[in-house]
Amino acid sequence: MLSNYFKRQTTLSVFYGGPAGIYLDEFSGWLSKHGFQQETVRRRIHGAVRFVQWTQAINIELGSLTPSTMISYCRYLKKRGQLFYPSGDRTVCYLGASHFFDFLLATERCSYVSAEPILPELIIAFEQWMQVHRGVKHSTLLNYRHHLFDVLKSLGNNPTEFTTAKLRTFILKGTRRSKVGVSKNRITATRMFLRFLISTNRCESNLEHAIPNVAYWRLSTLPKYLPPEDIESVVNVYESTTELGARNRAIILLLARLGLRAGEVAGLNIDDIDWQNGTLKGVYYRNTKNVTRASVTC
Repeated sequence: MLSNYFKRQTTLSVFYGGPAGIYLDEFSGWLSKHGFQQETVRRRIHGAVRFVQWTQAINIELGSLTPSTMISYCRYLKKRGQLFYPSGDRTVCYLGASHFFDFLLATERCSYVSAEPILPELIIAFEQWMQVHRGVKHSTLLNYRHHLFDVLKSLGNNPTEFTTAKLRTFILKGTRRSKVGVSKNRITATRMFLRFLISTNRCESNLEHAIPNVAYWRLSTLPKYLPPEDIESVVNVYESTTELGARNRAIILLLARLGLRAGEVAGLNIDDIDWQNGTLKGVYYRNTKNVTRASVTC
């Protein structure tokens, strides 16, 4: 029931009163059955509701949905910057729509007959192995599946022919055209697939170590420094006519113009300031032992 995931009556009224309303109770149960957690189900429902609203706006009946419809929806989201998060992962808007389409197919509410081939035997065996030996949920395996299709398409269906060079080429080729989040998911899926192949004696035991990691450092995308005009804008926010404004302005100037660390500023005492000579006493930081000529106007 939808009320298991949303408590506000206004939210329930909006969802039930919309074009997707008649499907949402069963859709939420279908998601839960496939291993999705409560918060994930909530997000998928939001994405599904928006997708159905889009189909209604362009006069497409849910019973006549096809993969081409999903491609059109992806283009719609991409134009609005709503297809990927900055990390490279797919957004809730896309994932909700994708799983709702799968739900319609699974419950035979959609007339489209999938032309996709039956899952390869290796992928079926891999998913069974992951569920039995690793306890991995079906929702996670669905996210791995398209990466594994790419592995078999690129390297072939015979794991005995997998080599270190082929695996590295596959991973590096994929990471060049994908964002970090997608690349990390592909590496994880491929690595787990290799562990399955190794454990079941389907390939060489040393191939797991052939998969490189994605070079990504935390906070590496943040700017290294602010340009002078941005710093001046921050400084000018604070008025020195009030005690609080004067204090905040002095803190910003000490950080920006003298290069003090936050801890050094926080540790300053009134006795550390030589007001007559305009210097700070006993302050040590990254470049020099003493800060001299601290011409800061507070």
